[in-house]
Amino acid sequence: MKYLIVTLLCLPIWLFAQSGDSEVQLAQAYYTDAEYEKALEEYQKLYKLNNAEVLYIERILDCHIRLKQEKEALDFIDKIIKKNQGEPRWIAQKGDVYLLSNKPNDAKKLWDDLISKKLKDTYGFASVGEWFARTGKSDEAIKTYVQGRKVLGNADAFTYELAEVYARKQAYDLATKEYLNLFQQRQDLMGYVKVQILKLVNDNSKETIEKALLDVVQKNMQNIPIREMLIDFYLETKNYQEALVQTRSIDRLLKENGERVFKLATTFQANKLLDISNKALDYIIENHPQSPYYFSAWNEKSVNTEMKAFEKKPLDTSDIRKAILVYAQLESQFGKNISFYNAFLRKANLQIFYMNEPDAGKQTLETMISMPLNPVQKGDVNLLLGDVLLIQGDYTASRLKYEEVETYFKQDQMGAKAKYKGALLSYYKGDFEMASARLKTLKENTSNDIANDAIRLNLRIQDNIGLDSTTEAMELFASAQLLAFQNRNSEAFAIFDSILFQFPNHMLKDDILWEKAQMHLKVMELDKAVSYLERILADHGSDILADDALFTLAEIEEIHRGNKEKASALYLRILTEYPGSLFKVEARKRIRMLRGES
Repeated sequence: MKYLIVTLLCLPIWLFAQSGDSEVQLAQAYYTDAEYEKALEEYQKLYKLNNAEVLYIERILDCHIRLKQEKEALDFIDKIIKKNQGEPRWIAQKGDVYLLSNKPNDAKKLWDDLISKKLKDTYGFASVGEWFARTGKSDEAIKTYVQGRKVLGNADAFTYELAEVYARKQAYDLATKEYLNLFQQRQDLMGYVKVQILKLVNDNSKETIEKALLDVVQKNMQNIPIREMLIDFYLETKNYQEALVQTRSIDRLLKENGERVFKLATTFQANKLLDISNKALDYIIENHPQSPYYFSAWNEKSVNTEMKAFEKKPLDTSDIRKAILVYAQLESQFGKNISFYNAFLRKANLQIFYMNEPDAGKQTLETMISMPLNPVQKGDVNLLLGDVLLIQGDYTASRLKYEEVETYFKQDQMGAKAKYKGALLSYYKGDFEMASARLKTLKENTSNDIANDAIRLNLRIQDNIGLDSTTEAMELFASAQLLAFQNRNSEAFAIFDSILFQFPNHMLKDDILWEKAQMHLKVMELDKAVSYLERILADHGSDILADDALFTLAEIEEIHRGNKEKASALYLRILTEYPGSLFKVEARKRIRMLRGES
């Protein structure tokens, strides 16, 4: 590990307590402002008061060099060397005076003699090597540390220092080997070593680093942490096939039953690398039929089919149909297996909300009710059944389903979600007083998403219905939202437009733009959605939905268009233009992620 020594540029806090704060600060100010004559004068005064202070010596010598005072610099450093009985770091610094005097050969001879003959112990090699490294003399630093290993008889000495110097010198293979050597010395430094190696990766270095990693891996096939570093390297360089090859190899070596491969498959899936995700899942299906991840692999392959369908913009219902058929094949192949609960639920969701087939979705959900569901799964199914009944216009049955879930999960998030859906139903039907009363109870002990949705809806009700105003516009607006939920988009658009015509000055203008944007987003008509969101910012930039519109625009650029620079700029606008936004924390996190920060 790095040896602790006093360095040139370090300004100890305790220093200001000696020789008078003002004198030290004045010298520092002159030095910082490049007024080296005045700085030299002040540091010489300080040196007389404390001639053991390394900083004063360093600064005096540096000022002489910057002022091209070769003789003064040489006399001073010789005096220091004599006073300190040949302290090696001062001998090394004498080489800088030779360089100033245009005597590079003398500097090289002095340094070579110092490194090869005069350095005898750990401290000497460490202090001189650190000085060379800090002053940009990488070749000399490397010579010092390598010689130190020979003299000390320790091939592992100065591993950290050599790794840092090699990295700075862009000797990527040697830097990688030293970092791996450091890890083999200290297993607890795996995280640090991995980060340092990955920081070296660029287009020019990746082949060299890969070779260095492979050389070490081939000699240490049983060392799983080192092989994991290689996998992380392949992921960093987007060589996903090789990452999968290495992961499968470890799975076979450790007989892991597919666990590691499954985790990699879901990582690929989360990053929308669906084809390579399917390859990983196929490995589990073909090689681990008895694995606890076997059914999960089938399930996630089906999810990948659905995700592929949603990659098309706008959505193509034929692709949605393919995804539904893949989910249906699981039932025909494995029966009503509870392992495929998620697949059944996703299938019903597609049928109900994207194919506009509520009857088929209802049938899927009723099939699920006969399966051995746990209470949470049953709650999810009943909530979705409530949605189907709402779409079909059976409002009483829908409310009963929501109330059933709310009662069973009274103190749980599932119950809060059911209560919100019940409030939303009241809102859709124009019972704003009932809706508002239920929404006000959804504040404490409720997840952020549900609470925020409840607050927004309640604010919309309060903002658009005053004591002296009519509720006609709001009733029309709520009915249009219900039509949109029921997949009757053309009817919903017609009512939204009629509100704008009948009530041209109503406060619902931005809400209508928002709802139209959401309908287009649902079917991935991105350009149309963006146009409505941009109108909200242009015409209603100070209203309640402005930061929602801005965050949604940023997500479109980040997730759907892959424009990281534009997305980052939009997230930044949330921080600067809407500092009180609920999206502030998430926007800051997204900016860091897009910039590649941890």
